[in-house]
Amino acid sequence: HSSIVDLDLKDGLDVQELLDQLMERNSTFSLRQLRGALWQAGLDDDALAKAVQNVLAHEDVMPLYSGEAVSTPEDPVFTTAGVRAEEKRLVVLADKLHDKGVLHLQQSARGDQRREAIAGYVGVATDASRKVVGISLSQTGLLPFAGQVRDRRTLASFQYALENGLYGEDHLVIVNDAGQLGTRDSLALMEAARTHGFELAFLDDNRLSQSFSRGPVFSSLVDRFDVTPLNDSAAAKAAKGHWRSIFTSM
Repeated sequence: HSSIVDLDLKDGLDVQELLDQLMERNSTFSLRQLRGALWQAGLDDDALAKAVQNVLAHEDVMPLYSGEAVSTPEDPVFTTAGVRAEEKRLVVLADKLHDKGVLHLQQSARGDQRREAIAGYVGVATDASRKVVGISLSQTGLLPFAGQVRDRRTLASFQYALENGLYGEDHLVIVNDAGQLGTRDSLALMEAARTHGFELAFLDDNRLSQSFSRGPVFSSLVDRFDVTPLNDSAAAKAAKGHWRSIFTSM
């Protein structure tokens, strides 16, 4: 089995490096996961027990209690202060942008319904004299924009263009497959929307999305803002009218 961490133990255990690797794709880790990672890294029983103690005693490690995560006395769950602070920044910023009408979220299935939802965004943005940018983590995620959005970029390409001043207050940025974004990328996009003034729309199917890095942000925000899915053909056909009613601030 491949290990979830890749540690060089010849100079001893670097706890911070271990935590960084554990939290790269996860918001939490359990005691069982920690022991498993250390065992796969090659530690014997005595060294493993000592390493667990050192990790849990680290100043950045925080226990999660009942109600915050699935945590039991037999297999307690932990996070780090850094991850928790990043998540709090994201929620605070998301609330502000959502309240101002800058951040929008919509659930829609893939295929025709996804393209119909994008068409709704494009129609409203065009009426509001806004230019539309379609972005996704992958080239595949850009396919639903074809024929509707001329400016299509991967997230990496968009971030590079943003640094060169190509986007601002006259743009609507649609993020397809937004559920694949983790906390770090989602927060970066929200901070960019606040700084540069563009509208930001996250689009995905809450039932199917899974972040490639630490998250899941999209499903959490969908629940937080009580976003209703476009889950039938009638709703999909009425997408443009739906967006008009939502994006009055545009």
